[in-house]
Amino acid sequence: RLHGLLDDQHQVVFGDRPYFFIEQLNILQARFWLASGLQEGQRVNTSAPYLARAVTHLRSLRNQVEGLQRFGILIEILVLLAIAEQGQGNLPEAYEALRQALALAEPEGYIRIFVDEGEPVRSLILDLSRTTFGRLQIEKNHGPQRLMEYTNKLLAAFPTVQLETSRDL
Repeated sequence: RLHGLLDDQHQVVFGDRPYFFIEQLNILQARFWLASGLQEGQRVNTSAPYLARAVTHLRSLRNQVEGLQRFGILIEILVLLAIAEQGQGNLPEAYEALRQALALAEPEGYIRIFVDEGEPVRSLILDLSRTTFGRLQIEKNHGPQRLMEYTNKLLAAFPTVQLETSRDL
């Protein structure tokens, strides 16, 4: 338990802390639930409560931050929401959160915010760019070329995984 920051139900206690600090604590809390849910998901369906809490929390944060026009933090929230939705099997919602994140990130050229989240985001971007639905959603609000080029740039930024082979000497 973080002294004075979380209550007994592991909810962030706001008090008189600066808003930026509160945002970061809320994102950290969502990351905890997301990581717990994805880790538990490898076992017998015990991940649902953690992922459901992460989704609910991230949706609430998204609504709060949208009104403040804090786009950097909003992009991070949307990327995490896409991962959480995907973890629950809600692919249309995951694609929509990712599409919104891409639309906000493209004009400023954000890359690291996607790459830092690793394989779950890489596979979502790849799937979104390959599907007809994804291409249509991307083209809807942004020119087809510009956003497709951006998704290709993002995909190129992810580290490549090389399979190691062992040879008998």
